[in-house]
Amino acid sequence: MKQHRMAVLLASGEIKPLTMTLAVNQMVVIRNVAGATMLPWLRAPSGTRSKSQPTTRKMQFLLGFWRCALLVYIFFELDAFETAKVADRPGPARIASVLTHDRAIERTHDGRPDLHAEAERSAAAAAQRRKLAHLVEEPAPVLNYHYGPLMNSGASVPVHVIWYGDFSAEQKAVVCDFFRCFSATKHKTPSVTSWWNVTQGYKDDKGCAVAGSLHLGAQVHDRDCSRGRALSEDDLQAIVLNALNATDPASRLPLDASAVYLVLTARDVHVEDFCMNSCASHFSTPPADETLGQQLPFAWVGNPELRCPGQCAWPFARDDEFGPPGPTLKSPNGDVGLDGLIINMAAMLAGTVTNPFNNGFYQGDAAYPLEAATACAGIFGPGAYPGFPGQLPQDDASGASFNVHGFWNSSRKFLVPALWDPDTLTCTPP
Repeated sequence: MKQHRMAVLLASGEIKPLTMTLAVNQMVVIRNVAGATMLPWLRAPSGTRSKSQPTTRKMQFLLGFWRCALLVYIFFELDAFETAKVADRPGPARIASVLTHDRAIERTHDGRPDLHAEAERSAAAAAQRRKLAHLVEEPAPVLNYHYGPLMNSGASVPVHVIWYGDFSAEQKAVVCDFFRCFSATKHKTPSVTSWWNVTQGYKDDKGCAVAGSLHLGAQVHDRDCSRGRALSEDDLQAIVLNALNATDPASRLPLDASAVYLVLTARDVHVEDFCMNSCASHFSTPPADETLGQQLPFAWVGNPELRCPGQCAWPFARDDEFGPPGPTLKSPNGDVGLDGLIINMAAMLAGTVTNPFNNGFYQGDAAYPLEAATACAGIFGPGAYPGFPGQLPQDDASGASFNVHGFWNSSRKFLVPALWDPDTLTCTPP
């Protein structure tokens, strides 16, 4: 019974393994003493007792009685020792009393809780947690090359866009301006182009780097959501293939194996695993008649404004239950959902060109790889750590946070994720 209780205490963390070892050792000694020296005549085989045994029995009985008393005393002392050890540890009850005492101090002169002091305490505790998280260094990611093709057949990769659902003219302008940054001749720094330059370190087995630029290709609009507003991965692929074979020229995209096909879904469209396991994904079509036997890389990115801004538009929104902690930032284009879409779109484009067919650069399981941007999730500026995106500049007029400028004569700004740099083996923000 004693041994069972000690095992329960050990499992709950109330006594240390050393105490457990001491207790077990004492019980073994007690068992041996009781078995070998206390009332040995009960254990002696019949026919071995001598005539002098009645006197010997009396002496042994008295000796055994005192040993029993001593053993009972040892048991009580051991129990008191365990109780003292348990009481000395800051278990749940003790921690609760400390917190209750601390909270009782923070009251106003009329006895009411001081909410201002409580808010300051909570803010200080949150800051301390962030500092502690910063001190825990996670292993640096290493993206290995798996000897598959990269997207490096031209100087610039065309991106053909399928607008699925209802997007406003301003939302489309933000996305188009992002791609226009690549073709601008003059840039403010840091720029979208300087951010993309990190991908030049990704080279295939022949030493050829990925394309040094992106540009906006053809665009089609599926405002009526031809596949419905609840899509599976198969639906995403069907949307791309239908756009390649549309009879209406205005709804048709060119067939180009060197391009990325980008499906952008509106805020009221749900995609399989959206907001649960992913904010965006990229794939490739299997060889088919519609693709003339070629594999075509394509990506999907959703607008998370209505469904999960705290998960897929962080740090512009926060989800207290599932998302990272910390304060939210003001989005650079005044649209939390679309600015979150830009972050995820940038991540998918970097992942697609460096790992188009799931045999390029990645770390981990090929089914759930860490890629150029996803290996650096949550890092947007220097000094980033979980719950803190890093040190970011702010727009003087709006106070919005960003890390790259648009083209020279535009006030457009964006927030893009850090990219893993194969030259320095580190996550590098713009």
